[in-house]
Amino acid sequence: MFDIPTRASILCYGPKMINVECPPVASDEYDLLSPLSTFMTEVMKNHNGIGLAALQIGVFRQFFVMRTDSGKVIDVVNPIVVQAYGHEIKQFEACLSLPPVGNGSHIVPRLEHIHLRCGSSIDPESESMLRLRGMDARVAQHELDHLTGTFFVDRIAEKPRAEVMKSFEHWRTNQCRKPYLTSRP
Repeated sequence: MFDIPTRASILCYGPKMINVECPPVASDEYDLLSPLSTFMTEVMKNHNGIGLAALQIGVFRQFFVMRTDSGKVIDVVNPIVVQAYGHEIKQFEACLSLPPVGNGSHIVPRLEHIHLRCGSSIDPESESMLRLRGMDARVAQHELDHLTGTFFVDRIAEKPRAEVMKSFEHWRTNQCRKPYLTSRP
């Protein structure tokens, strides 16, 4: 079982999040998903994000929320990639777990389509197929990466990655009061 955080905090990039593969949400944890989804959606919106993985708030499970191009917020439980295809599109990405540089933009290659088989917090017994394209596919791929301990910086060229990490380390050294944790009031 996991606990739903009481503070709207986002973990920063660091040892707690690197190369961490999140376990699936267990069947006896589904009753916690609706309040977790509500909490994560609020945190995501308050930080001007369009996606947030559960591990970014300290819940290490295969779960994320995202705002689609249509403006609808969806939650994704125990996602399995069924198919990823199309052209590799290079677009700007950022990440709430890499402040402040993660909120800048860096070019990341992603496939233009992804199909996920997943559950939802609304009905633990049901499974659905999400067919995402464009920005929705990009956001889902970004959040899926979090569930395996991968960050968008792992997908960018070495020189920009070094610049991002240098800026982040400078910020963390000078700004972060609690190592690997940041929050907004």
